[in-house]
Amino acid sequence: MKKRPITIVGIGYVLLSAALAADTSEKPAPPEATSITNQAAEYEKAYNAGDAKALAQYFTDDAEYTDETGN
Repeated sequence: MKKRPITIVGIGYVLLSAALAADTSEKPAPPEATSITNQAAEYEKAYNAGDAKALAQYFTDDAEYTDETGN
């Protein structure tokens, strides 16, 4: 009975050690990801400021918006 918990702890230790030893150097984000992140930040800024004109640039002229209640 005591072998099972010790085995589980041992395996956990090995996995944790491997994860910590892995290469954690930051790799530059691809340009597409950077662009999406920037657009999301700009959208959030415009939304928080209540700037309807800035938000409108993210929609097409014939866009239809449906909220979570179906309206």
